Amino acid sequence: MFLSFVVALLLFSTSAVYANTVWQIGGDEETTIEEKVFTDDEALINHLARVGFAYNDIDEYFYRDTKDWQTYNSLTEKFPILVHNNNFAIFSINTLLVDSNNETNILRNYSGPVKLEFTAYGLYFKNSGDKVGDYTTSYLFSNPNATGFSKDILTKFLSFDGLILGIGIFVLGVLIITVVYYRMISRVDKLIVEEYSIENYLNKQAEAEVRAKEANSEAEVKADVSANEMGIDNADNNMVADALVNEKDDGVEG
Repeated sequence: MFLSFVVALLLFSTSAVYANTVWQIGGDEETTIEEKVFTDDEALINHLARVGFAYNDIDEYFYRDTKDWQTYNSLTEKFPILVHNNNFAIFSINTLLVDSNNETNILRNYSGPVKLEFTAYGLYFKNSGDKVGDYTTSYLFSNPNATGFSKDILTKFLSFDGLILGIGIFVLGVLIITVVYYRMISRVDKLIVEEYSIENYLNKQAEAEVRAKEANSEAEVKADVSANEMGIDNADNNMVADALVNEKDDGVEG
């Protein structure tokens, strides 16, 4: 008997910990905010149908799309959260808060715990929930009044503005290409000017004439040297011939 009581108590405690309703919210300031609700609670189902949720027959969940966080924060019937955005040039710091306004709390007449799965693409920090994916964190709302949290801030996350970031990257790329192209064109123009300018042509002509004169001078010097060498050789030959004649004459006389 005592064992049965303990088992029943454990089962009751387990069922109280886990939520029968899962509320998925995903999106950021650039995309549509999407909500998906998985629940078997008849009262909550009827309420969702009255406040603009549609039903997916295939996957059996309720869903609703909202334009952005600013619009979501101003809904008259919504999950008890707020998202505040601090927008900068290409990124924003977003804060997920618990909304204590019971008039807009869509769970105010719901009696069971709800598991919130919040998804936003960015860098999370100061997160008080349980990470269940790369960009998804879960929070357990144990009662419809969204109480029981030690802090109102559930998480903060940094997200980039994809459109502005893309435009910035495109503009930067165009600037880099323009600078590189301009430098290449300037270099080619400089080479063309240096190679085919009139001044360069005249300088080359002058240099060619100077080289030609120098070559002619060298040729003349070489010719003079050769002529002198030939004159010296002829004189030597004449002297040898005269000596031979003189020796011959001396022999005849003797």
